[in-house]
Amino acid sequence: VLLGFAPAAVVCMIPVVVAFIVITHANLPWTWGPLRYVIVSLVYHHWHHSTDAKALDKNFAGVFVLWDWLFGTL
Repeated sequence: VLLGFAPAAVVCMIPVVVAFIVITHANLPWTWGPLRYVIVSLVYHHWHHSTDAKALDKNFAGVFVLWDWLFGTL
């Protein structure tokens, strides 16, 4: 709303965002196919929660993988 979006649009996005968060944390091997290079997939996000040394401080992007590419945390 502070950025100029209509309050109704913000309210309508809440269930979409919550669903995406729940799906992203589901224990499923989904990758979104070719979209995995654009949108964070379940497999991508699970790597963020890994205790493997190679995974530490990686994959902070919440929705778009682009942020991890830009900031070197991919």
